[in-house]
Amino acid sequence: MEENALAYKELMAYYRTAAAMMEAKIQRARDELLLDYGSDPVEEVATQIKSADEIVDQLLAAGAPLTAENIEKNFHDIVALDVTCLFPAELYLFADAVLRDKDVSLLHRDDMVAAPREDGYRALCLVLSVPITLRGQTRNVKVELRLQTGVMKLWSSIEQKLRQKKDIIAPEQVRQELVSCSEIGAELDARLEQIRYNIDHRVITK
Repeated sequence: MEENALAYKELMAYYRTAAAMMEAKIQRARDELLLDYGSDPVEEVATQIKSADEIVDQLLAAGAPLTAENIEKNFHDIVALDVTCLFPAELYLFADAVLRDKDVSLLHRDDMVAAPREDGYRALCLVLSVPITLRGQTRNVKVELRLQTGVMKLWSSIEQKLRQKKDIIAPEQVRQELVSCSEIGAELDARLEQIRYNIDHRVITK
């Protein structure tokens, strides 16, 4: 147990360093886009690091031993960075800017903006690997980058709160309504993005 605790403590130091590194890389991508396009597409950045309780609960649910090796093997979202942009196109623009960093490797890309989940969830999710060196030892640490518009983020927040309630009346009706709201949100995103395009390009619509 003592050996596992020490290995866990060391592993989490790598994850915390990876979180700080990714925050710096996100800021650099924002600065580059500001220089290239005259605007910063990012509205908000939030960093989350899973707690020990969350990690233990999920490993136990998976039937995996509580070791640092299994944490690295079974999780890609110990560190998760949520980035909010105004418009859908900016999600892809920003993702490309982050991926131009030579230290960032793309392990997996899940475009749930173009192909939403059945429950209506929409986001552009990237699983990344970044090299972290501590005390002369380098580890490739996995982090998750989740990109959403403000509308998508609002939907996700409401869906999560409702999912946590155990006493919802007519849950299937609620599920269908959430899917419908997701579709309405996607239409709103598209219409607002078109308005922005028209303003930027001085397009006159009747």
